Amino acid sequence: MKRFCVALMIALCSCGLAAAQPSIFEPAEENLLWVTIGEDIFDQLAAGDLALSHQVRRIDSDSGVVITRLSPDDLDAVSKYIHAKTVRWGG
Repeated sequence: MKRFCVALMIALCSCGLAAAQPSIFEPAEENLLWVTIGEDIFDQLAAGDLALSHQVRRIDSDSGVVITRLSPDDLDAVSKYIHAKTVRWGG
């Protein structure tokens, strides 16, 4: 019985710790797409140069490339914006 109580206590404490961990994603973000985008364009999008349904935020970046998340509804507009601003193909 003592072993069972100790095991139960450990399991309950572990569950509580896992639930207390902050998530880097908001619940509304679960349907967002993961995208990589040039840092130059990301900075313009973050500044509000293109009206998006969701505020972009930098998840990570390296060597001029940013990982972010976009709504599927915004993907086409962002692709056209990238092409218009940089004559690069976004997509």
